[in-house]
Order: sequence, then structure tokens, then C-alpha cells
Amino acid sequence: MKNVSALNHTIGRLLIQQLSVDMRNIAVFLHMLMGLLTSQSVHLSAWALCIASAKKAGSRVRRLARWLGNDSIDPHTWYTPIFLYAMREWTKRPIFLALDTSMLYDRFCCVRISMLYMNRAIPVVWCVLEHGSSSVKYERYAHLFGQLQKLLPKDAEKIF
Repeated sequence: MKNVSALNHTIGRLLIQQLSVDMRNIAVFLHMLMGLLTSQSVHLSAWALCIASAKKAGSRVRRLARWLGNDSIDPHTWYTPIFLYAMREWTKRPIFLALDTSMLYDRFCCVRISMLYMNRAIPVVWCVLEHGSSSVKYERYAHLFGQLQKLLPKDAEKIF
């Protein structure tokens, strides 16, 4: 729990420095991060139980859901400073990358380039396309490689 709190504090400071957004949005994001790490679950109801508040659990769940549904919050804007901070000293080891697609409701295709680390795929860049198949033409996701180049350390060896 102590490590989670330290991480929460570090990420909070980083977001305050990098993003010009309402502090309340940062606070909710940090609550969600704390809930995710503490509960080890992706369910908002589990996250809500980890938030210290006088409000009922249902109110906390609605608050988290409203944040996730807020159109003015761009995930890439929030993710980029956190990812760059994590990668700031990654130059001595090669970076293994993988391109992957997944379908949602046979209607949307998520195309992502992930960094492979400790048997996990950490998303680096991604896009969601309205597309009926997981086979997507390169032209539809080519812009991801430009975004990827901006995020990865220039000196690091990259293996795709």
C-alpha cells in the first residue's frame, strides 16, 4: 500500500506539471489509479471501495463513470506524460514492440503498438476504428508510427 501511495503522489505531481486541466479531474484519475492498483480489478465498484469518502459507494461509482465518459478528457494527453516519465532512462536495453488488433462488438477495431515487458504488452500508441474486421489496411494506422517515434527514446534499440 505504501508503494501505491508513493506512485500515486509521483503521478499526481507529474500530471499537475504537464497538464493544464482542472485539479478535480486529476484527483478523480488518481482515485481510479489507486483503486485499480489496490483492488487489482477493472470494476468501478471495486475501485470505489478503495476511495476514502463519506459518500456512498454508488455515488463514488457514478463519479468514476462520469469521468470515464467525459468527452473533454483525451486519453492520449493523459497517458503521454506518464509514459515519457516511465521511459526517461530506458536507453541501455532494447525495446521490443508488437502490433496487435482486437475487435469489439464486430464493429470496432483497436489497433495498438505495445511494448513487450515482463510477459506483458504495455500499450504505447493506439487508435480505434469503425471497421468490421481485424485486418486493417496499413494506411488506416500508419500515423501510429509517427506517434510512436515521438514517445520512444531515440538512443534505444527497437525490435519490432
